[in-house]
Amino acid sequence: MTDQLPRLALKRRLEDIITDELGFNLVPAFTVEITEDVQVVIESTYETFQKIDLNSSALKATVTFEVIAFSMNKEKQVHDAVLKLLNLKPSDFRNAIPFKVTAVTPTNAITSYLDEASKGHIVAGLTFDLDYIYRRD
Repeated sequence: MTDQLPRLALKRRLEDIITDELGFNLVPAFTVEITEDVQVVIESTYETFQKIDLNSSALKATVTFEVIAFSMNKEKQVHDAVLKLLNLKPSDFRNAIPFKVTAVTPTNAITSYLDEASKGHIVAGLTFDLDYIYRRD
């Protein structure tokens, strides 16, 4: 049994990875200001569940994270952030939840060059799934 929604615990671990291990500036989505420095936002998370079999209370859980990195003009560094996130492994999330993360699977990546900003705005994003088996009480 866990006293915290596993999705939230995984998000907290991802925040630690972004800031402490990868060295990027994590900013809340609602206070974003475009600067030259690369900033990273966890834009959204959602979770799906699938029953494993009829006689089990366990569920296959998939948490989807959408993460973006952006800067006024540091294209290479923005893409470096996405590349580092692309290389995450299940072991990076060890001990984040009382269930074993079984897979980290990138599903989508995107780059946008927004021309509304007078000084430039490069955005690169990555969507990836984390799978684990949720055991209900």
